[in-house]
Amino acid sequence: MPPMARTPLSGDFGFLIGPVRWLLLIAGIAIVLVVWSIGFNYGSSYYLCLPMAVVPFAGYLLLRRSARAYRARARVARRWGGIAPTDRKEMELSDLERYFESFVEPRQVSIDSRTWKDLGLSRLYEEMDSCYSVAGRNELYTLLRCPLPDPATVTERDRTIAVLRTDGSFRVRLLSELALLDDHPGRDCAALISEESAPRDPLQPLFALLGLSAAASVCAPVFLGLGTGFLLLFAVFGLNMWVYYRKARHISSYIPALRSLDAIVRQAIRVCRLNPPEPLGRIEELRPLVAQLLPLARTFRWILTGSSAGVASLSGDVAESILMYIKIFFQIDLIVFGHLSRGVERRRVELKALYRAMGRLDALQAIASYRERRKLDTEPLPGEELALNLEGVYHPLVADAIANSVAISHPGALITGTNMAGKSTFLRTVGLNVVLAQTIGACFAASYRAGRFLVMSSIEKADNLGTGKSFYYDEAERIFRMIEQVGSEVPVLLLIDELLSGTNSIEREGASVAILRYLSQRHALTIAATHDVSIARRVEELYTPFCFTDHADAGGLRFDYRMRPGIVRSRNAIRLLALIGYPQDLVNEALREAGTELDDADRPGG
Repeated sequence: MPPMARTPLSGDFGFLIGPVRWLLLIAGIAIVLVVWSIGFNYGSSYYLCLPMAVVPFAGYLLLRRSARAYRARARVARRWGGIAPTDRKEMELSDLERYFESFVEPRQVSIDSRTWKDLGLSRLYEEMDSCYSVAGRNELYTLLRCPLPDPATVTERDRTIAVLRTDGSFRVRLLSELALLDDHPGRDCAALISEESAPRDPLQPLFALLGLSAAASVCAPVFLGLGTGFLLLFAVFGLNMWVYYRKARHISSYIPALRSLDAIVRQAIRVCRLNPPEPLGRIEELRPLVAQLLPLARTFRWILTGSSAGVASLSGDVAESILMYIKIFFQIDLIVFGHLSRGVERRRVELKALYRAMGRLDALQAIASYRERRKLDTEPLPGEELALNLEGVYHPLVADAIANSVAISHPGALITGTNMAGKSTFLRTVGLNVVLAQTIGACFAASYRAGRFLVMSSIEKADNLGTGKSFYYDEAERIFRMIEQVGSEVPVLLLIDELLSGTNSIEREGASVAILRYLSQRHALTIAATHDVSIARRVEELYTPFCFTDHADAGGLRFDYRMRPGIVRSRNAIRLLALIGYPQDLVNEALREAGTELDDADRPGG
């Protein structure tokens, strides 16, 4: 499918909204000042002209949303097919994992944290993350962690991505709504809607009483006279402000999350009004949820304005500052907070579903944008259940990566080669592309045909100082987790680098051969890498052998990073000693111990 070019804001005069808006505000203030001065100097009858200021003030308020919409469209046009701004706050992996554990069903098949780290999926996630909201970033992480989506989800994902890449008009309209969501991790509402009970305040009846007192005090000057009436009014205002700021400290930590939730509900309503060129499941999923949440959405309209602690700012919007003091006087925020807490608790299931649906829409647009930027149009094709056929596959995060082709069937393949020849990178290349093919519907290869797998890996190895476990013990436990997993009905792709390399060679070889033979009889496709050719020879009848070779010259070892069939036969690691200048008798002894001899033609300078 040919990608669609970016949609510029050609013919859009939205850039005039900002200047016109401020001109209207200045005009309104000028009318008030002029009419007030005329009335003061020439007569009170001139004050009757003050209502004329309502027109520019009303225009100023009406253009507020138009200005936001234009900024959103400009932001969408800049970001599509590009990378996210570098100045935004990055998501912590611990926060993403916490969301994943709270929102994803335990029975859903997912990539474990070890494999996520081994494959470098965090870097891939960061490169792909051009989401407009925290919900989108959470769902993008969840999508990459769950590599076995059901067929209906795959179909809907591919349809949505195709529409976003080909229909520029709909894309701009949808993304302009998503761009108004909150993307600051510190204001995420996921924790609020996943808690068992919402925060409540036992003083809710008092807030209602103080609000009624404020309403009554407004009428006091009419019935009690100006002096007494205004004195009472100011007394009530002072009391309500004191109560408000005393309680605002307790509820302020919840306000950012509530405002973020308000934005999600509000924008979901607007997204439902869009008319996509064809029905999209995520938007259709939103419609019944929005219908159930409309009463709560109306309550959200009274949400706290100004800063999260309810303090007016000179740099803030004038209208918002005025509205904030009105809310303080009538205790509106404290009253509404109680209603919202009860509403969130009653509608927790619907809010979680809405959050995830909006987040998934945002995640899919980020995937579509990533595929546009990387020109990813290779669509994975289904293959045999335990087989991989990859042509021209390469690592997306390695600069000037070398592409390789490989065909592997059950039980798998064993790759040999010296250190730094490319074995570990190839394992990561295969793992990353399998995950991408199954999650975003595209991969970094000329062609891809394979079954569907849960990917598990054991690539990066180190002593676990936190638990006091040795290098060998930690790896042995990891291999055991793999053996447990291959007993399930889910096909597993196992990527193992240097089996049991933390122990002596005799035991390592025996245990490694036994493990590989055991895995060959299970529901798994195993790709293992080793520099120990004796292991490769002992399982050659089961596992297809491949190798990465090297060449030794005066500059050291040279690698071409191309995979070839067979078991590696070079002894270049020892020849490198001679090139460095090691004593010749030491080099010859090393070669004899390794089972070969140095011919005259192989000698440096020979």
